Amino acid sequence: MKYAKQVFFIFIAIALTACGGGGSDDADCSDFAYQQDAQAWHKSNPGSDLDADNDGIACEHLPRR
Repeated sequence: MKYAKQVFFIFIAIALTACGGGGSDDADCSDFAYQQDAQAWHKSNPGSDLDADNDGIACEHLPRR
């Protein structure tokens, strides 16, 4: 029974390690080709750093479609 518990906890540790933090929700303007795409991401991720001057427009220097 002790061996089964050890195997169980090792399995859980591996599973949690494999699942944790696969992607990053942090984005910057270089992740986008167009301002509209950055704006859409910014709206769906409040608190992002894409709007440097806090005027509500993300990545103003990027080209528009």
